[in-house]
Amino acid sequence: MGGALGTTSFRAAGAAEPRARWASRGYLREPSGGPHIYRGQEGIRTAYGAFYAVGPIHLRHCSVIDDGAACGVEFIADGWGPRKFEPQAGIGVYERGASGKLAAARIYDDVDVDLGLQP
Repeated sequence: MGGALGTTSFRAAGAAEPRARWASRGYLREPSGGPHIYRGQEGIRTAYGAFYAVGPIHLRHCSVIDDGAACGVEFIADGWGPRKFEPQAGIGVYERGASGKLAAARIYDDVDVDLGLQP
């Protein structure tokens, strides 16, 4: 798999309408945690809006491990919007709720967020 995270369908469902993919009490955790945990559909909508305002996050997907309740997706990030940077490894861990929608997404990487925000 490859390309940019944030294809039209994913952006539309993830950012514009979190109810399509996220459980009502779901959360999204950025690598730095703490204040970078977005809870509920409105928090997730706010996070996606900020991420995609810069442009798509360019990822090369690697291995996927899925047990039906949770999955881990290894990736290499090498760009954000128009900006390219040195490849950085990471993993996203996603948990499904009882409804089958996302209950939790935790992202672990060393990508410098400022790289995506620089002109």
